[in-house]
Amino acid sequence: MDAGERAGSPSREAYEKKVCYGKVPMFLSVIPMCLTEFLSFTITRAVIPGMQAQTFGAASYRVEGYTLAVQGILSFFFCPIFGAVSDVYGRCVPLAVAALGAMIPVVALMLGSNMLTYQVLVALSGILKGTFVVVFAFVADTTPQGPKRTNAYGVVLGTLGLSLTVGPYLGGMAAAAGGNIAAFKLTTLLGFSAMMYSLVFLPESLPRRGKEMDWSAANPFRVMAWVWNDQFLRHLMTIAFLYFISYWSLVSSIMLYLTRKFHYGVMERGRFLSLIGFCHMMSEFIIVRVCMKFGVKDKILMQVGLAGWVVKMCLFTVATTKLWLDVAALMSLVSGVFGPAFVSLASSAAEIKGKQGEVQGAIAAFRALAEGLGPLFMGILFSINEGGPEGTPYAIGACIACLSLSLTLKLPELPPEKYEEEPPPSPH
Repeated sequence: MDAGERAGSPSREAYEKKVCYGKVPMFLSVIPMCLTEFLSFTITRAVIPGMQAQTFGAASYRVEGYTLAVQGILSFFFCPIFGAVSDVYGRCVPLAVAALGAMIPVVALMLGSNMLTYQVLVALSGILKGTFVVVFAFVADTTPQGPKRTNAYGVVLGTLGLSLTVGPYLGGMAAAAGGNIAAFKLTTLLGFSAMMYSLVFLPESLPRRGKEMDWSAANPFRVMAWVWNDQFLRHLMTIAFLYFISYWSLVSSIMLYLTRKFHYGVMERGRFLSLIGFCHMMSEFIIVRVCMKFGVKDKILMQVGLAGWVVKMCLFTVATTKLWLDVAALMSLVSGVFGPAFVSLASSAAEIKGKQGEVQGAIAAFRALAEGLGPLFMGILFSINEGGPEGTPYAIGACIACLSLSLTLKLPELPPEKYEEEPPPSPH
């Protein structure tokens, strides 16, 4: 039975109207919101680590680990709520709420709060950390399965890479010109812009259905049980969970590591993050698209990305000069292909296309759990390793990534029909 014969399926013409403005894919309408919110997040990445090191000293790794652990655990419980709410009431309002949550900790610093208050607010911001859940659901609403969706996720994640390229450097320049307060004001302006764009200008990809909220869909344990009962998703999420543990272990500590061991200042931290961001942008915008054009499957891209991540972690482990650190950053050209491939594969595996928000909530719940455990794990390792070779904890992160890579060799194949590029069935 072809797509046009399915009960409730929209026509090809109706689907094209939903996913395109003329010849412009509709998913691109979410990019300005992503760019402004991601920029607001990355601008302070060059400023905050120095303030943390000055305030907390040797305890900085532990403080950051505990902060992100609480944030991740809260995200684990609340991400499925964002997905389920957006399935019923649409994507725009949840995106605006997520932008507000990301902005609050920096607004507190702008208003004169101390670093301890900032860390507490960052931890609590996990309640509203739902941007990726809803953005990925928006892309799934407006993009057919298969290579086109992989490319679309690459564009969205490449926007984060672009923000990492520009944001830290802008933050460093703003702090150098007008003090840290200038970077905080710029962050607040961009965060407010993202929130208003979501409410006023972003077209709704999934209008309200007029049905009651199913709160069971917002239960993270139910979501995990649903994933666990699906063989493909269970295997895929295990791979991703191990990768995210390793990923967040690095992300949560690398700026402090550069500040304490290599004595990076604000501008050097901004330059380093910009290099990583540029590599991610090239990987997700260009390399992924080229690979899709040549027919490279998502599973292969995941394996390549994981292999690149292992090499990257090993380079951070043995780095003794800033040149080694730059070489490690360049490996983001390879490791960056993992994200779009994973998200596309998970989205394509969804049985019920009308519940993309719930599916993306499941992905985000696993990601959030790793986002909590990874920094906590790394903070404890750095504390135990105090006085020893500082890069040693990253070797353990590399081993975790190796385990994730080995599991991809046994990842079952997704049925071919999952990749057919067809209009999704009606969400009603």
